[in-house]
Amino acid sequence: MAYIMRGRKLMNWPAFGEKCRGFTLVEVVLVVTVILTLALVSLPIVQDKIVTARIVAAQKEIENLYTAIATFFNETTEFPTRKGADRNKIEVLRSGVDSTLDPKFVTGIPVLWGLTEVDTLNNHLLKDNPGGTANGYKDNNKKWNGPYISDVGTDPWGRNYLVIAKGLYNEGTDASPIHAWILSGGPNETIETDKDSDKLNSDVATGLSVAGDDIGILVFPAK
Repeated sequence: MAYIMRGRKLMNWPAFGEKCRGFTLVEVVLVVTVILTLALVSLPIVQDKIVTARIVAAQKEIENLYTAIATFFNETTEFPTRKGADRNKIEVLRSGVDSTLDPKFVTGIPVLWGLTEVDTLNNHLLKDNPGGTANGYKDNNKKWNGPYISDVGTDPWGRNYLVIAKGLYNEGTDASPIHAWILSGGPNETIETDKDSDKLNSDVATGLSVAGDDIGILVFPAK
């Protein structure tokens, strides 16, 4: 064993060829156990923070869509429901062109709420191309001064936002109302809000709330 003088302190230093003491198996297991325990404790907290951040982001994007639709109405005096030269034809607007990215629907609620005329939000808010018809609003003497929003993509869970556009021009009857929702399926990527309900995540048949996590805004058309 060699001895090295460092300042006033005499330090033991292994001589060449001597072996340093390593960790025992018990010590290694103990360290790994502590690391795993800390990871297991912190993981749910991190996951909860991620979910919360995504919910806030979705709420903000839906608010932006609401503002864009309101601005659109103020300038064109109609809602984004035109299909080419015809008014009041689009029933559902989705945020993307890929229908496979639409949110799922809870059992009992039909896909796209049973509405068939579908278009993209970009065709109305980003460019004047309703139903694939260029200048569909301008050609009908409307003051379309878009874009009213930047490119509309999917929500934080990779699903399309959906707008019940039919509710913007036709509320249906008292027995069968149609409300204009802007919705995200939320963390479970599933729509639990019935198109005929005026309450988020509620069953129109009973009026009771269901265990859903939809994120949305109810748009009331001008009277």
